[in-house]
Amino acid sequence: MGVEQTKNYAWWRGTFAFVLALSVCNSVYGGIFETGYPLVWSLDNRTVAIPSGYVVTDAYVSIRQIKPLSQTSRVHVYLVNNPAAGVHVYGAQEKNTLAEMIPAATVTVDAAQSADVAIDLEKCDNPDSWVWDLYRRPFLLEIGDSEPVVYSSCLLELVDYAGTDTGFGLAFLAEGESIEWDRLELRLIAGPIGKVGPQVSRTYTLTQETFSQNDLSPWQPFDAEIPSVSSFWQLKDSTLSTQPVGDQQIPSDLPILYNSCLSYKRYPAQRNFQTQVLITPQTGGSVGILFRYKDNNNYFRFSWNSVNGRKLVKKTNGVYVVLAGDTILYTPGRTYCFRIEAQDDQIRVYIDDTLVFSVQNFEIETGGFALFTLAGTEARFDNLCFTTCRQNHIPSLLVEGPTTGVVGQPLMYSLTWSDLDGDLMAISVPQGEPGLSFDATGYTWIPDQVGDYKLVFKLSDNFDSISRIVRLRITSGPTEIRRSR
Repeated sequence: MGVEQTKNYAWWRGTFAFVLALSVCNSVYGGIFETGYPLVWSLDNRTVAIPSGYVVTDAYVSIRQIKPLSQTSRVHVYLVNNPAAGVHVYGAQEKNTLAEMIPAATVTVDAAQSADVAIDLEKCDNPDSWVWDLYRRPFLLEIGDSEPVVYSSCLLELVDYAGTDTGFGLAFLAEGESIEWDRLELRLIAGPIGKVGPQVSRTYTLTQETFSQNDLSPWQPFDAEIPSVSSFWQLKDSTLSTQPVGDQQIPSDLPILYNSCLSYKRYPAQRNFQTQVLITPQTGGSVGILFRYKDNNNYFRFSWNSVNGRKLVKKTNGVYVVLAGDTILYTPGRTYCFRIEAQDDQIRVYIDDTLVFSVQNFEIETGGFALFTLAGTEARFDNLCFTTCRQNHIPSLLVEGPTTGVVGQPLMYSLTWSDLDGDLMAISVPQGEPGLSFDATGYTWIPDQVGDYKLVFKLSDNFDSISRIVRLRITSGPTEIRRSR
C-alpha cells in the first residue's frame, strides 16, 4: 500500500529578522490582460541577479485576479527578447517585438475562479524551442545538494535571457474575456553548483495603478517641500490630476485631496525597486517623484521644472544635496514616462527609456513613494507601475534515518534545520499513527501495517519552503525480508 500523510506542528524555531527586501503589499487595483494587446513586463539581468556560483533551477509565474470571470478564458504567457524597459501594452506598431515572443505556457481560467493562477516554467515545453537543438532532452543538472534538476525548454530559455546583457520580459495575452489582475509575480529558485549551500529565491512582484477607480483612499497628502501654492489632487477621466488651489471650481462629485505631495499608502518601504509613471505637465512648474521616503527630512527626489530643468536631489537630516542635474526643459501638454530604478546603492533615472542620471549613494536605504507638484503645477499622472524584489535564503533541512522497517518496531529520524536569514520557521512532519513522537531534534514513528511509505518532512520560513522525502518499505518481520531478497 502507498501512504503519504503530513501533519502540521505548531513547532517554531528561530527569531524574526530583517529580510533583504519585502514583497509589495496587496492592492485592490491592478491592470488588465486584454485580447489582441499583450501586456509586456520587462526585466533585465541587473535586477534578475543570482549569487555567483548558483544556477536557476526553477521558475514560477503567478497571477492574482481581482475578481472572478463571467466565462472561461485563457491566458497566454510568452518570453520576450529585449523588449522596451518598464511595463507596456503592445499593439500592431510593435510587430517586430510581437514576432519575437516565444510561447511559454497557456493556462485556462475557469469562470468564478478566484484562486491565484500559477504556472511552473520547469514543466512548460515548447517543441519548437531552439534550445532543444543544443541540449539533450530532458536536460539534467545536479546542484550542490546532489538533487537533479530537470530543465524544460522554457526554463532554459529564461535562464539564457537572464544570463545575457540584453533585457528580457514576460508577455501576457488574454483569449476570451479580459482578465483584471491585482499582482503579477516571477519567482526564481537558484541552487549552488558543485558545493553545498542553501538555495535562494528571488521574487519579482509587479503591481499597477491605472486610476480607473473613483477612489483616493490609497493616497495620503502631505507637505515635504515648501510650495508657494499647494494643489488639489483629483481623479478625473481615469487619471490622477492636479490643479492650483483657487484656479477654478472643483466639481463637488469628485474626491479631492489637498497638498503638494501624495504618498501611496499601499506601497511599503522599499530599497530595491523599479517604478514608472506617465506624467503630463499641463502648465509650467515642477512635477516629480519622491522615493525611499522615510520622513520629511530624509528622502530622494527627482523633479522636472519648466524653468530650471531636471534635478535628482537627496535630503538627509533636512539638508539638500544635488546629486545630478541638467537644464533640459519639458514641453507643456506632452506626456513623459518617468522611470526610476534603485538597486542597492545604484540609482538610475530614465525619461522615455533614455537614461538621464545614474548615481551611487549609500544613504536612505529604504522608504516609501510619493508623487508631487510644486507651485500649483497643473499635471496629469497615469499608469503607475511598481516592480519590487524580495530575496530570501530557503531554509535548510537534513533528515537522517532508516529506509526499511518492521511492523511494530520504532523508526527514529534525526532532524537538523536552519535559516541564514534568522526567520521564524515552522516544520511539518509525517502523520504516523499510532506511535508518533516528535521533538526539536528527532522524530519517531511506529508503523502498524506492511506497505511502501513516502514520509514527507517540510520546513517553511513564511516565504519559502523545502521538503525532504524518505521512501520507506515496511515488512512483517525478518522472514518476509528474506523472501523479498
